[in-house]
Amino acid sequence: MTLKSRTKCFIRWGSIITISFLYIASILVNILDYGITRKYTDILNEKTITIEACNAVVAEFDQYYDRLIDVSLFGYFVSTVLILLIFKKVR
Repeated sequence: MTLKSRTKCFIRWGSIITISFLYIASILVNILDYGITRKYTDILNEKTITIEACNAVVAEFDQYYDRLIDVSLFGYFVSTVLILLIFKKVR
């Protein structure tokens, strides 16, 4: 059974929109994870900050940033490959 051109268009673009949405959602989840550092707002609003508190804030931001870079790069490559496969298979 062959698919009509219109059906292929809906399958192709629906899949691409779904993949793009999942990629953006995974990045947004990691960006919103930065909100956890709000627990340090009371420390940062004081006039003096201890070295341990400052190091803890920097270490946590570094951890979130590394995870965001990992998710965005890996997700970009995976989503690009999936989109190219969809274009190849649904003609």
